[in-house]
Amino acid sequence: MVIDDILQESAQYYQARQRRLLGAILMAPPGSPCLRRRAGGGYWYLRTYAGGQERREVYLGREDEPWVSRLLGRIERRRSALVELREVNRALKKLGEKGGAVARHDLHPIVREVFIALGKEGMWRAGAMLVGSWCFMVYQNYCGVEFFPLRTLDIDIAVELPYRGDDKDLGALFESLGFRQEYNRAGGSVTYETGEIKVELLSELKGEGRKKKNPQVKKSGVAPTEVRYLSLLFDNPMRIKIKGVGEVSAPSLAAFFLHKLLVAGERKEPAKQEKDLLQAAAAAKSLARPPELRTDLQRIWDGLPQGWRKRILKQKSSLQHLPADDAGAALGLLGG
Repeated sequence: MVIDDILQESAQYYQARQRRLLGAILMAPPGSPCLRRRAGGGYWYLRTYAGGQERREVYLGREDEPWVSRLLGRIERRRSALVELREVNRALKKLGEKGGAVARHDLHPIVREVFIALGKEGMWRAGAMLVGSWCFMVYQNYCGVEFFPLRTLDIDIAVELPYRGDDKDLGALFESLGFRQEYNRAGGSVTYETGEIKVELLSELKGEGRKKKNPQVKKSGVAPTEVRYLSLLFDNPMRIKIKGVGEVSAPSLAAFFLHKLLVAGERKEPAKQEKDLLQAAAAAKSLARPPELRTDLQRIWDGLPQGWRKRILKQKSSLQHLPADDAGAALGLLGG
């Protein structure tokens, strides 16, 4: 009947709006930004309330940092999206559809689609591993790691080579999800972008550090960016079950902590180095509690090359420049 078609189209319209709004909500943390003035400039913090009325403030960054301005914009859009989402849910309820709740969603809809698609293709079991900012968000939701604001919405996926999976055209897979290919002329790698989110595939840079002229992996049809130290992550995987998605592969928390310190020492941009150190510090607070995690950290540490250990220990001086509440656990794990 015509009326049924109209109702169905209305429901589809509001469901599409709901997905868009959930994306905006999940791209920013809950809380209220507050600016603290000190000698030398202003510093943004995010004020949140834990169980009960316990208030805590998380440091975001200096007011003159461009990424902080972008994050504040996302937080403001989150507020307006929450208001609009309530209206959308009311409309869906009138149409006999379930409105849904933010609590049932912990991934951006596009990110969720990517994770599910890679799982269906067997990528997580064939050597693909979630790394980077979305890996850290998964740690926050499923491993009890404290909140840290995302500075980028990029999905970083490390691919272990030689690739163990069946022949798959992953480029075509990403294109079917609405991504377009972007070719990096300098290094020959390919990323996949929607205008909102970018997927970058990574592989281990081996030997003397000279990148391949043609990094394409024939079995998967992708051309990953080559970076150092990924073997530390590949050698220490963990499986994390995400509701509505299934299992994904990620580095163990101990491996992530050590890897962030290794990478921080390679950074040329201070803002990126600070991000690595803050994420390592946040991971350290979770590592410092359960004895089995500390045991795993010691096992990985004992197996690291001597040169890698020295690079990690050099970051102790950098960690000391972070607020004491942030750096204490990491410094303790590194021997003070």
